[in-house]
Amino acid sequence: MSRASKKLIDLLDTERKALLSGDLAAAIALAERKEVLAAKLETETPDADDVRAVQSRAKRNAELLAAALKGAQAAREKITFILAAKPFTTYGSDGRSMSLGQSGGGFERRA
Repeated sequence: MSRASKKLIDLLDTERKALLSGDLAAAIALAERKEVLAAKLETETPDADDVRAVQSRAKRNAELLAAALKGAQAAREKITFILAAKPFTTYGSDGRSMSLGQSGGGFERRA
């Protein structure tokens, strides 16, 4: 195994751990090092096993990144839905109308 492919495989494994632990910032921070190692790997002549190992790890990490992105988008949509929800009007035990849900956006001050 070439030195560059070994370093790239180790880096992809580190990226995987960061993705699985939810540390997207750490995973993204590895991008520049991955590019440098991939460029270095292109100057060498890696054997087929090295290429397959790098490809399989890169594909696995791409799938994890796609899943993280999908989860973040779903969370954003859910938050948008919650924030856009109109208050629900009902009646209290005293017969007066009252709203449940979002307030007018101000702060309630209590003495």
